[in-house]
Amino acid sequence: MIESYENGLQIAVSLVCLCLSVYQAVHTKEKAWIMLSFFYGSWLLGDFYWETFLIFFHEPPQFYISDFSWQASYIFLFLLLKQTMPAEAWQKRYALPWLGVIFTAAMGVFYLQWGNFVGNLICALLMGLLLFYATWGLLYLRRAKDKRYRLLCIAVLIFCAMEYATWTASCFWEGTSWGDPYLIADVLLTASLVPFIPAVRKAVRA
Repeated sequence: MIESYENGLQIAVSLVCLCLSVYQAVHTKEKAWIMLSFFYGSWLLGDFYWETFLIFFHEPPQFYISDFSWQASYIFLFLLLKQTMPAEAWQKRYALPWLGVIFTAAMGVFYLQWGNFVGNLICALLMGLLLFYATWGLLYLRRAKDKRYRLLCIAVLIFCAMEYATWTASCFWEGTSWGDPYLIADVLLTASLVPFIPAVRKAVRA
């Protein structure tokens, strides 16, 4: 029951963020806002499907539908990051971003104890891309004059960190009380959805 409250909060926050991003997309016609709207929309669909069946059937009969929606949101977030950063940022060469790829691969192997191979592989690949490009962007922005993309890179890194915190906590706790590490991580994950709004607003600023 407590987890349902938190899921409801996440759905509400996602819905508000979706409305704000769609409003900006309609008024500005910026592709960044469109990508962000797709991100929130995919995330919201995954949450809504999961919570609906969690209430009526205790566990979604086709859990992979939510997984596909969440994974699609990672793709839109990656496209948002790739699109908004200046083209010259990807012409540099950095070694540090590969640590994110190594981390996601290691965590994918760790999660095999609880999840399926295909789902873990897809998440590891997509999260690896997000961590790789967000870290790459931050390294480029250290010396770039235009640092308006910095907040977006940081927001992506925080979101990924909260996802991994939630996944890892769910392996050991079930979310039965508000002091449960899983629920705390999930609340922080919900909060990490919000910074994308000011981050994109700053990134597309003329």
